[in-house]
Parts: sequence; C-alpha cells; structure tokens
Amino acid sequence: MSKLSTEKLAIAHGSNPQPEPNAPTTFTEVLRRITPDRGKVILLAADGRENIQTYATLKERATRILGGLRDFGLQPGNPIILQVERPDFISAFWSCILGGFLPVPISIAPDYEQSNQVLTKLYDVWNLLNHPPILTTAVLAPQIYGAFERHGAQVQTPTVEILETYAPDHQWYPSQPDDPALLLLSSGTTGQPKLITYSHGDAVRRFSLPNQNSLFGAQTIDLRWTPLDHINGLRIILPHTGDKIHLSTAAFLQNPLLWLDIIQKYRVTHAVMLNFALKLVFDCLETVQQPRWNLSSLKQIIIGAEPIVAKTARTFLKKLSVHGLSPDVLCPSYSMSEIGPITRSKNFLLKTTSDEDPFVIVGKPTPRHSIRIVDAQGHLLREGEIGSIEATGATMTVGYYQNPAANRTAFTADGWFRTGDLGFIKDGCLTVTGREKEIIIINGANYHAHQIDKIVEEIKEITPSYTVACGVRQPNSNTDKLAIFFHTPISAPNPLALLLQEIRRTVVLKVGVNPTYLIPVEQSVIPKTGTGKIQRLKLKQRFEAGEFELIQQQVEALPGRKFVAPRTETEKAIAAIWREVLGVEVGVDDDFFELGGHSLLVPQIMLRVQQAFKVALPLRTLFESPTISQLAQTLNQLSTIKPSFLLPPASCLLPCFVREPLSGNSEAGSYKESWWGKSSEYPLSPELELYWVGSQLSSANTFSPKYSIQNRSTWKCQLDPVLFQRACDLVVERNEILRTRLIQQGSTVLQLLSKLLPNSSVNQGSSSKLKQIEQTILALLEKPNSIGAKLVHRLIAFKINLELTLVRQQILPPQPVKFTYYDHESITDESAFQPTVEEIATTEVEHPFDLNQGPLLRCAVIKNSNQTLTVIITVHHGFVDFTGVQQVAEELYSTYQALATNQLDSLVVRPQYRDYATRWASLKNSLGYQEDLNFWQNHFAPCQPLVIPPQPGADCREDFQISEPVQQKTGELIHAYCQEIRVPTSAFFLAGYYLLLHRITKETNLYAIVNNGTRPDLESESTIGTFLQLFPLAVNLTQTPTIKGLIQASASNIFALLEHRRVSLPRLVSNDIRLAAAMMKQPACIFQVIQTTQKPVQNRRAPSYLIDAPDWRFDIFIHGSIQYYLKIAYNRAFYEHEYVENSVNEYQTIVTKMAINPQEAILNIL
Repeated sequence: MSKLSTEKLAIAHGSNPQPEPNAPTTFTEVLRRITPDRGKVILLAADGRENIQTYATLKERATRILGGLRDFGLQPGNPIILQVERPDFISAFWSCILGGFLPVPISIAPDYEQSNQVLTKLYDVWNLLNHPPILTTAVLAPQIYGAFERHGAQVQTPTVEILETYAPDHQWYPSQPDDPALLLLSSGTTGQPKLITYSHGDAVRRFSLPNQNSLFGAQTIDLRWTPLDHINGLRIILPHTGDKIHLSTAAFLQNPLLWLDIIQKYRVTHAVMLNFALKLVFDCLETVQQPRWNLSSLKQIIIGAEPIVAKTARTFLKKLSVHGLSPDVLCPSYSMSEIGPITRSKNFLLKTTSDEDPFVIVGKPTPRHSIRIVDAQGHLLREGEIGSIEATGATMTVGYYQNPAANRTAFTADGWFRTGDLGFIKDGCLTVTGREKEIIIINGANYHAHQIDKIVEEIKEITPSYTVACGVRQPNSNTDKLAIFFHTPISAPNPLALLLQEIRRTVVLKVGVNPTYLIPVEQSVIPKTGTGKIQRLKLKQRFEAGEFELIQQQVEALPGRKFVAPRTETEKAIAAIWREVLGVEVGVDDDFFELGGHSLLVPQIMLRVQQAFKVALPLRTLFESPTISQLAQTLNQLSTIKPSFLLPPASCLLPCFVREPLSGNSEAGSYKESWWGKSSEYPLSPELELYWVGSQLSSANTFSPKYSIQNRSTWKCQLDPVLFQRACDLVVERNEILRTRLIQQGSTVLQLLSKLLPNSSVNQGSSSKLKQIEQTILALLEKPNSIGAKLVHRLIAFKINLELTLVRQQILPPQPVKFTYYDHESITDESAFQPTVEEIATTEVEHPFDLNQGPLLRCAVIKNSNQTLTVIITVHHGFVDFTGVQQVAEELYSTYQALATNQLDSLVVRPQYRDYATRWASLKNSLGYQEDLNFWQNHFAPCQPLVIPPQPGADCREDFQISEPVQQKTGELIHAYCQEIRVPTSAFFLAGYYLLLHRITKETNLYAIVNNGTRPDLESESTIGTFLQLFPLAVNLTQTPTIKGLIQASASNIFALLEHRRVSLPRLVSNDIRLAAAMMKQPACIFQVIQTTQKPVQNRRAPSYLIDAPDWRFDIFIHGSIQYYLKIAYNRAFYEHEYVENSVNEYQTIVTKMAINPQEAILNIL
C-alpha cells in the first residue's frame, strides 16, 4: 500500500449524540418551560452591588413589554435594535422573541455626544436595517435621539419603562425552528456592518450543547463579563438549574481581580476568558499584598476568541495554583460567531506544554460539528499540512442578513463555512496557525493587510507590488505587532531615514496604527507564487524565525531613527500627554505630525499642555515646536502664570462660551445664553474647520466681526417697515446658519446654533409654551393609563423640566436684525444717487457683527426717487459665501412678499447648513471619498509650500484691489486659440498664473489654489452657508515644455477638479494638518475665474471695504465671451502697491506672449 493511501485526510467530526426527548427547538418553547426553580441571574457592578433577578420574574416582565411593543406597531419579522442596560436587557430581549420580532443587540455607547466606534456602529446598523425603532430606556432615549438628530436623522426610541406598564400579553408568536430569532453583528465587522442571522433552532442548540452549561443540566454557576452583543455574553439570556453571573465589561477591565473575588464569593464553577484577560489578572496580582482566594470551585475556564499564547496561559496557571486553581481548568477552544463552538481541548496542562510552544492545540470538534483543512483550490489536505480551516455544524448560521454577496464569499458550494483562519489537523485535533483573510489583529482591533500594502505603495519612492504588511508576534508579546516589508531603490542612509518617517506617518494617518517594524528588502526577498501572489504567511514565519534581525539593526542605526526617551520632568509630562492622545509610545525627537497628528488633535494636545503647565500657548506653537524636546524648550522659556489668567485656544477669535448651572430643578451645566434659546451643537463643516485652523495660522480674519459680504438688489414695491423687520427676523429663524457661532468646548470646536428663538413664530413665548404643555397634560390625564400620558410624564421628568426652567428665566428677547432705512427720494440724478449708495454700503460693511449676540445679518433699505427700493444685505462671510448671500436676498424678498399677502405657508423649507456639515462628516468613510482623497494627496505630493514673497507696505491689515482689462486684441487671440484646442479659457489664464508663480518663486513644481465657485453636491445647492470649493491644482513645468502643453495640463487639472470635487481643499487639509499649515501660511493666496454680467470698474489702489480672507486673491473676470478683466485683491500688510502693480503688469505681458505664440517653448517667454 502506498504512503499516500495510509495518510489520514485533514477532516474531523465531533460526536453525534441523540437529541434529548422533547428538547425545546425554539426560544419560545424554552421560555414556556421556565419555572420559579430554574435559577437566577446575578448582575454585578464595579462596586460589588448585586442585581438579582429570577428567570420567572424576567419572563413575566417580558410579557408586559410585549404588550407595549405590539401597541407601538411592531409586526412579526420586524427588526428592532436593543440599546438596553443590563438590568432590563433580558426582559427586553425576550419580549422581542415572544412577539416574533428580530432583536439586534448593540453595546451601549460610552458617549452619545462625541463620535465613537459604538455610536458609528449603531448608526450604520440602523441605516442597514432601514431605520427600525431602537428599544431603550428612559435615561438613554433622549441621548440616542439627540445623537441621531445630529446626524440629521429622526429615530423612534420606545422605552422599557413605558412599555412595561401594559397588561401582560400571553398570545406569543408561534415561532418555528427555522424562523430567524435574532441578528448579531459579526465580530470581524469593519466598514459596512454584517449581521449574522440566528434561527431559533440554531440558537437553542448553541446554548444547550453538552458540556456547554446545559439548559436544564447539572447545577452550575456560570460567570461571564463579555458584552451582551457578543455571543458569549448573550448566553445569560437562557436559564438552567444553577445561576448565571454577569460582571460588566467595564468593571472587569477596571479591576480584573474582582473576577477572583466573585469566583470565591459565589463558588463559580464555569467561566469564559480571553488570552489578554488572563494576563490582566496575573499582572494585577503583582500589585496587591498577596491575599488568598479559594478558587477550588472552578471546574472549567474556556479560553478563545483570539489567538492563545502558551506562555500566557501557563503563567496564569502557575500564579493562581497557590489559590487552589485546578491544573486542568483551562480549556482552549476555537469558535466563530457564525458557527458557534467548533472545537475544544481538555488537555492544556503545564506538564504537556512549554512556554516556547508557537501554537496551542484547540482540540477536537464539539458534538455535531466538523472541521476540515483545504488548499487554495478547496481540495482536502492531509493531516499535518497547513491550509484553510473550514467548518460546519448544528449551530451554524443560516447566513448574513440580506447580504447575498457576503454569503457567497463565506460559504462553500457544499455548505461549509470558510473561517478565514489557517491551521492543521493532527490526530483529530485542530491547531490554528494564523489568518488566511490577511487580517492583522492588534490589541483586539482588525486591520486589513491589503489596505496597508496599498497605502504604503502610494508613496512615490516605494516599488509597487513588493510591499507586504504582516502581523508578527515576538516570543514575549501578548499581541501582534505590525511589520511592513517593502522595496525601494533608495539606499543612502539619510534619504532612507526620511522615507521610513514618511511611511510611518502615512500609515498612522490613514490606517490608525503605528508600525513597529519597517523593513526595506530586495525584491527577491518577497516570496511569491508562480502566478505572482505574495505569500504573506511565509514572510511572517521567516520574520519570527529571526531572519530579518540584521536589517532591523541597520534600520535602528539610521540617522534620526534612534529612540530617545524623555529625560526631564517637562519632557516626561509632554510625552504622557502625547501617548494619551496619539496612543503610541513617543521619543523626545519624534515629530507630532509624523506620528499621525492632525488638525483636530492639535487643540487636544495644546489644551492638555496648557492645563498641565499653566501657560497660555497659541495653537501655532505645536507647528513651530513639533517634537517633545522643542516643545519642552519653548515651555521652559515661558513664565508660569496663574490658572485664572489662562486663555482658551483661539479665545480671541471665538465668542466667549461659559457653562453655568441654571436655577430651579434644571440640570447643572446647561447653557445659559443671552438670546440663543434652545441650542444644539453640531460638527464643523470642512470649510469652517479650515477657517478655524487658518485663523490661527495666518492673518486671515475669517472670524473677525468685520469679515463681511454684501448683496444689493432692487425691489419694485412699497416698503412696510414693520413687515420688513418681521421678514428679516423670519429669515434668521428659518436659516440656522444666520444664528450660528463656533464654540470651544473642552478641546473640541463645534457649531452652536439656536433651534428655536423664545419669541419666534414657532415658539410664541413663555405663556403660550406653558399653556401648550398644560393643555397637553390635561388632555392626556383623562386617559391616565394610556402610553401617551405616561410618555408625557417621562418627558416632563427628563426633558421638559429643563425647557420650563429656561422659559421661566429672564431670557432677553431675540436680538432683531439691524435694519436701517434711508429716504433719498429727493435725489433725482442717478449719477449723484450711486455715490450715496456706495457710501451707505461702506458704512454697513464697516460696522462689526456681534458674534456673541448675533444675528449674522443686517439690512439697509434706500428709497429711490422712482419709488423703487435698493436693499443692501450684509452677512458675515465666515458663515455665508457669495452664492449664499444671493440666496439670503432671495429669501428675504420671498418672505416679505409672503407676509404682505398673508401666505407664509407658501414658503419652501430650506435645507440647513448643519445637515451639510453632518452629511460630510459621515461621508469620510465612503469609497468615493477615499478615492478622491487619495487622488488629491498624490496630485499635490510633489509640491513644496509656495509663498509669494511678502513685500509689506503697512503695519496692519489694509485691503486694496486692482481691476483692469486684458487688451482687446489679446482677449480675441485667447478666445480663438482655446476654441481651436477645445479647452476652457480658464485653463489659459491658469497657465499664465503658473508662469507668474514661477517668475516669483523660481520653482518648477507649482500649484495654484483654485476656487471652483460651485456647491459640492446637489443637496447643498439651496443651502445658505459657506462652501469653500478650493483645489490645489499642481503642475510640473519640466513636464510641459511648451505653452500649449502647459495650457492642456491646466485644462486637465480643471477637469480633474470636476471629477474629484468630493474632496476639496478643506477636506484635504483636515486629513493632513501640515498641508493645512502650508495652505494657510502667510500670505494666503487664491486664484479664480469668474463669469460676470457686470463689467468691472477699472481702478488701481482702490480700498476694499469688504475684508478678505486671502492676502492675495488673483481673479479673472469674464464678461461676455471675449472681454477679460484682471482683479487682484491684496493685503498691504504683506504687499506694497508697487509690488502688486508690477506683478499685474508682468502677468499681462505673459498672457500676451502666450496668446501671440502658444506653440512657443516656455523658456523663450520667461
């Protein structure tokens, strides 16, 4: 007989016991059999407080909640998300089972105000399930509602407290074994969530497997601490004859030794642990005075859910053996959320294992489960050969909920589940050796290796297709570390050191993990198959075998690569702050931005530094001193000042914001505002974020009270001053951006806006507000047992009480829009009337806005001799752009006409700017957004920051402008040539601007910050706000040697702008704070081409009364088809008149030469 025929195939099967007679096959049957003697569940808090509930009591409460859910309108098969704390969770879950609803448990978010992973998961699942209700508690309901409202979404949040007031409903839905019972998030969910569907039969079998704490088996005491949206934590929902104990996850992580206290107190027999949790326990033993625990009751500790390290498990057994822990208590296992417990081992003993064991045997298949090992083509391997692990069994999921694509990927044609892990079978036992899916698990977080490869290869100096990211583990480590192998032609020490810094910064910024090892290798070192596929596992094994230690030593010896630990107390304090915010270990010479620092982390760092050292520092300090050593030196040079004199970041730019407790029964820490009424906070839009950063990095007075923009229009109607004033106020009420400001809250900057004004048309003041509430309560109290009446009582307790307190306070009425009326009917000469209008416009624009009181709108009305009105609208330009001010003008006219004709109902509701900000904040994770972001980062990468050298002519900001036409003949040539080569004329003028920049800076890699002037998407077209569509269009003059080539490259840039407009400059710089600094660096410059219907007035050195954000703005105005005008706005604090005039003359010369001979080489005209 041949050797192959005697070798065993890599497939193993668990036993197949006969099912118990009359065993329940659905959750509903299990609940019917619950009797008072079926045990209890004990819920433990961090302080040791017990919440003990019998399963019989929980069932009775579930029937009452069921009645409320049915009255709420839920139908069998409807999904419902559970956001319920532990004391209410089991009854809430069971009520869904009894009604045939699909419960979807999701962990409680740590914070519903600030963005976090759990909150994002909740919102994504809610969208995936098409907006189901969220069953929650009275405490959490307003927080969840507010969180979704900040997303611009309305969510239904029925509460357990209200629903359980209904009479018990014993008409339970007759579920069948194959009916879906619940949906759980896949443990590996990243990006778009995947929901695992559990049928009744699968779930009951999973929770009642032999040796799994059988539902009605022997007396056991079971202890768990994993979250209730995880399958292990969820096991507390079904009873058995013993007790189940659940310790909150937060309590365990805060004090792992509490786990030992509970085992001793309650005589726990069974527990579930994870590898990292074993280490937490024995590490904490070193910090206490050797108390003695009696752990002899513990019969079994199942460990799994992550790779098991032999040394960690052995150390756990050794250290706890003195406390009576049995030497055979540890049971390594292998399980998946999609399939349940697949294998289990009972043979982990100190005498049969070693600290040096690379892998831990996870045992034979559990009853009614099977495993097999296959190759890449799905062919069965033989025992001892490493391949892909596939499994099947009685508790396997029926698939992912409404996700056929994921099901096709996860399941084989014959119905086995592809686990994504690698391993081998020997003597029927499974050993897991790694991941096939190339997911790197670091500290419990999943990272896709292919994604890291792709991001690294976007760096110019990296050779494509020879980059490999691996999760590697050293012998003494309890988690994987990220190693990145790559090839580059660079070998010189200094350039290579800089490249390593760039790789590290890029990975930290885009992936969120700091690579531990960066290993440059030759192409031949990267193992590939015959078809060119990288063999990641082989490279990982070679690394762990020590093959690359010499290269690691060479990398550590590179210049600038030496790690220098903090030395002084100042450096240690700063390093602690950086570690807290960045989550990485830092040396004193590490650059903050190379470690992944970005715009929103800068204020967090600086606020903590300010609080720690009691010094006032502007945000730009971190740009000037980006390493710990530099920042420590800066701090040592400053004088210590009293904490009471500390200024918050940007306090000179942002309105003062103070949290003060309200009187009465309101919640402490609510906002006390002078007129903003009931306020809400929303994230900054990319534009406002850039403005805020720029305000602190440049002279751009974006948040100056005088930063204004105007619109003039002519009204042919009579003026009713009362109606006009009311129309102005209504425009502010209808458009939140006009009653918005930025606030500093801790280390975060937010939009603060008023949703209702105390005396608005929506809220008619305190008396009517109280009257409304009183009438509602009286009406509902006629039906005291109705769900509506009880809901009102809850709302009064949790929400309305605060609002009543606000109303009762002496809140000032809303500040009306400032409206000035000028009667110049006596001026009949038009030539005399226009200067009067200009004078009034100048007066209006020079008057500052009150950013604390608002609103951000004021009006002037001038009565003309011909019985028409000239209406001048001035708005704050930091919050409203050019298109927006036109919309304000249209809105004001429409509102005035609606008031005059008593047709307010005809006004169309406008989308709000906060919806745009929220939408773009959520768009950052989309594929299209990431593609556009990568495009612009690559497009801009070759460029260095360009600065048009300042030539100051004044000590403070003075804004002027120059406006003059392009020669008629030149304009005709430009128009004809652009028609000939089919490019927009804007490309011609942009090419000329590149050549002017080259003349000024002598650089060949150039970029122009171009204003597109349009809205970013259709949803924002009718939104009043600021939409800064700026793009860094780059060009390399060495690659475009002719004028024609440069014009065509400019056209390509403009077309790219249109194609990748989802990520404009504000979004680009929010991902790279150094780019933000470069863009906003003094002076700030913008180029734009504007189509106009009004012929610009020719002038030079004309004062500009509208304060501009850029210090240099170069505009091309197109009037008609072939009339072109140059308009340069400039800040004399940077540029003297003569300097700007000479630059304009030079640009005129350049475009003339280009128009005369566009085939000419660039060098011949420079």
